[in-house]
Amino acid sequence: MSEVMVETCPLLTTGFYEKPRELMDTFIPVKIVKNYEDDEFLLEPIDPWEMKELCSLMMVRKQTKYPNPDFNDFDLKTEYIKTITPGKYIERINNYINRFNGFTLTRGIFIHAIFIIMYKCKVIVTYYNFYKLLIISLNVSIKYLAETYENNKFMARLGGIDLEDFNHLERKFIDLIGWNLNAGSDFTELCEGYKAYRGTDYLRDLIESTIPDFWA
Repeated sequence: MSEVMVETCPLLTTGFYEKPRELMDTFIPVKIVKNYEDDEFLLEPIDPWEMKELCSLMMVRKQTKYPNPDFNDFDLKTEYIKTITPGKYIERINNYINRFNGFTLTRGIFIHAIFIIMYKCKVIVTYYNFYKLLIISLNVSIKYLAETYENNKFMARLGGIDLEDFNHLERKFIDLIGWNLNAGSDFTELCEGYKAYRGTDYLRDLIESTIPDFWA
């Protein structure tokens, strides 16, 4: 897939964000993946197993050598982790997110959310920050790529996060990635790589070896 220049970014025209004026000239126009709306693989609904495969790819890729204190707000207390495992968290998202009015969570949207964390966030994904990083990145990708989406109140409840904290994290997340949601060659490579290996023994072994009991 190639890229095409667009005049504006859907994320910035929805009223959810007030973009800093000084960043406007450097951010628009943005690049998006050409033919996203014509790619059947990206437009098909994603199932929980595929979501877990993609999260495993994210977990085993170390984006940075050391913890990044800028992302400390995304860490959770141990008590929350004991309440729901990452695997059950993914299943919860999958079970409820498609209740949007006319919305379907597609492979393209979820891969884009994983792509942002893998390539835009300079942070090591751990047990503690996995939950908030995933739901916030997914929310941003939905607003960026989908024509129909639910409000932050719904997404905060879905993710088990206080609405005020959710709004704060969303704004901070956008700032930390420099308002850069460009889907370039790295996104294409991630899509093509996952298309080739999804459902294979390699990815099954990857899931089982990522973190003990991660997908319980």
